[in-house]
Amino acid sequence: MISPLLTLMVSPLLLQVQAGVTCNHRDYFETQIEVEVDKKRINYIRDTTLGELQNRLKSTLYKRQKEMGTNAYLSDEDVDPVGLSISGSTSADIAFDTDINFLALPQNPENTRYCLIFKSVTVNVSYHTNMTIAKDLKEGDCAYDAVLKHQMKHHHANEKVVDTLVEKLRGDLPSILVGLEQSYVAKKAVGHSYGEMTTGLQDALAPYQENMDALINEYAAFIDTPEELEALADSCK
Repeated sequence: MISPLLTLMVSPLLLQVQAGVTCNHRDYFETQIEVEVDKKRINYIRDTTLGELQNRLKSTLYKRQKEMGTNAYLSDEDVDPVGLSISGSTSADIAFDTDINFLALPQNPENTRYCLIFKSVTVNVSYHTNMTIAKDLKEGDCAYDAVLKHQMKHHHANEKVVDTLVEKLRGDLPSILVGLEQSYVAKKAVGHSYGEMTTGLQDALAPYQENMDALINEYAAFIDTPEELEALADSCK
């Protein structure tokens, strides 16, 4: 949600105190910055059979292992995984939402030129795990518990990725915002400039979400090693 707030500081007292203010005096105003993470409860999905999961995930898992060079278990001879090795899946839904307020600082006594800065920026990062476990597996049985334990490794790894990149974003965001602020903007162009600043921020945030998605896929490949899948397949024998 984007909620720009146009605040034109035009009181006579302000003009007396801040006459001649330029963006070089930006330090008088501190942008309030927050990056919040909303980790939602795991969405457990139990409407898919073991056979359906294996058909859906086999080719994806094979491709991922081959790309990682760890395809000994899912071999070039297309050895069919057995047992519990493909009996669940975990995916991550990640969304970024921003709430932005702007501040327009007058640059001349006539209030026809403004320095546009961010008054406050809140970035909301929403993370949601969707975990599928084959409905053939009865909750509480050894097979179910083994698959759940394996899928939770993916869940915890995904959360770690989100936490790490959110922390990086917190460190990067102040300089990102400064780079998007605009100086000496004509009054009639203020609204358009706010739009440019909003778009610029959204563009700057996009790589963080893309990196989260990419790292989650990489972590998944490292978790689903041939050894891990073989141990999972044999866990309840």
